[in-house]
Amino acid sequence: MKPPHTATQPLAASATTPFPRLLLGFAVLLGGRSHISLPPQAEIFTLRTGVAHDFQNLEVRTKENSGPHPAIDGILSVIADLEGTTATAVEFGGNVGLLAPGGDIDGDYWRVLIGGRRTWHMDSPLRPNFGMGAAWSTYDQREENSDFDIKGPSVYVSGGVEYYWTPKLGIGVDLRSYLQYLQSHKERDFTSAGQIAVHLLYRF
Repeated sequence: MKPPHTATQPLAASATTPFPRLLLGFAVLLGGRSHISLPPQAEIFTLRTGVAHDFQNLEVRTKENSGPHPAIDGILSVIADLEGTTATAVEFGGNVGLLAPGGDIDGDYWRVLIGGRRTWHMDSPLRPNFGMGAAWSTYDQREENSDFDIKGPSVYVSGGVEYYWTPKLGIGVDLRSYLQYLQSHKERDFTSAGQIAVHLLYRF
C-alpha cells in the first residue's frame, strides 16, 4: 500500500506548472541536477523591461560609429530549477535601439537573445545573478543598401543585481559582455561589445 500524500511532501512540477518540465533540459545544462519543488501557484515568471546602452564600435569601409547606442530592453525569464534559495531560469528577450547620433554610420539596430540566468538569495530583497547565452544582432544603415548592414551571431555573459521592494515589483541592473562575429558585405570579423541595462521587474 502506498503511503498517503501529506502536505510536507514536495510538490513536483506537474500539469499545474508545465513550463519548468519543458525547460528542464536547460536547467540541467546550466545548473547540474534538477531539484524542482515548486508549489502550484509559484511565481515562476519575471518580466524585465527598461533602457539600455550598447557600447559597440561599428566600422564599415571608411565609416564608423563608436556609440554608445541607446535602446529599449526587454527579457522574460522562466524559473526552471529551484534549489533552496537559488533559482536557475531560462530567458528570452532582446533590445531595439538607435545608432548613436553624430557618427558616420546612421541607423538603428536590434538584438534577440536566449540564455540562462542563475539568481541567489531568492528569499532576500537584494538578489545577485549571473547569466550566459547566445544572441543575434543586426545593425541597419539608413544610407546604404542592405548588403552593407552589419549582422551576426554572438555569445554573452551577464551579471547584475536586483532589488525587490515588494514580492512582485523591483528594479535591477544588468551588465552584459558580447563576443560577436559580425559581417557586412565582404567584411567579417570578431568584435566585442558591452551593454548596461536598467530594468523594472515584475514577477508573476
